[in-house]
Amino acid sequence: VRAYPNPAQNETNIEYTLNNNGNVVITVADIMGREVIRMNQGNQSANSTKNVAINTSNLSNGTYFYTINVNGVKQTNNLVINK
Repeated sequence: VRAYPNPAQNETNIEYTLNNNGNVVITVADIMGREVIRMNQGNQSANSTKNVAINTSNLSNGTYFYTINVNGVKQTNNLVINK
């Protein structure tokens, strides 16, 4: 899982590859843990790389955390917004 560009200005792309089939939910949370973006990507198949564009133009400068949740299994990384 990776976000690019990172730091981002008005948009970032999150790229991920699934090991198993599953329902994918992507969330972005601020430093206080408040969810600011939620994207339900639906059921996706394993062994294919996905790329999701996220509009970050309405987010303030700072550090955020994006999480990929697949059937309850989560991976979280940080994302910096610097306009």
